[in-house]
Amino acid sequence: QRIPEILGTLAQHVDAVLILGDNFYDSDGTVTARTLSAAQKLAHGQLPMLMTVPGNHDFWIAGQPKFRVPWDQLGWGFMQFYGQDVVALHRGGLNFTQGRDGLPDPSNFFWYATVGGAGFVGFSGAHTWSEQEAMFSEACGFFSGLQAQVSAVFVAGHWSEEGGPNKGGLLHTRAAYNQLAALCPAIAGKLHYLLGHTHCNRPLEDGRGFLLGGAGMGLGPGKCEDEFEFAVIEAEGKGE
Repeated sequence: QRIPEILGTLAQHVDAVLILGDNFYDSDGTVTARTLSAAQKLAHGQLPMLMTVPGNHDFWIAGQPKFRVPWDQLGWGFMQFYGQDVVALHRGGLNFTQGRDGLPDPSNFFWYATVGGAGFVGFSGAHTWSEQEAMFSEACGFFSGLQAQVSAVFVAGHWSEEGGPNKGGLLHTRAAYNQLAALCPAIAGKLHYLLGHTHCNRPLEDGRGFLLGGAGMGLGPGKCEDEFEFAVIEAEGKGE
């Protein structure tokens, strides 16, 4: 109930909404469709652009490859449901070739875009840097050509350092940020990163990252109990 109300209320005041994975812990689309339909109704059919990246529960409903069950979507439902402008579409269409461990190709999840004066890069943490490096390089070229229009670029991922390979995390978000900063010095000073996975909300100690993983499910007594918050980004720039 709370998420549709928030989305419906914000619809007239923001240009885009970014969800950082583990989208409603949904294995068959029922909860997702119900939630977004309710939000759309409250927004009178005018929801803002939706950007999202997959989390471990969007691949394996139990959150880990070792607990895989036959009805896990493995990201296949995610990549089709959200209909984002991913790199795969610029290469001829969604890539339905089954890859490592039954996962889709990472180009089905990788995207980059501007929203006003802010830039965003979304990627899959269930795939390695080497599997996505060429796409990060493509994003680098895109944002390097928009220096006057973009004041900040946010690397958007799901996994935190706590979500290692045992939870399917092969590229956590801080690592992707560091790799992109080294790959693309032209925009390194504008880079920040946004991540979820750990159910807490706080700015990170390096001053560049923001953990936004708390949406009502706590980690136990004294550990980000039932935090529910969201961030609003207002970026200065000449982007339209």
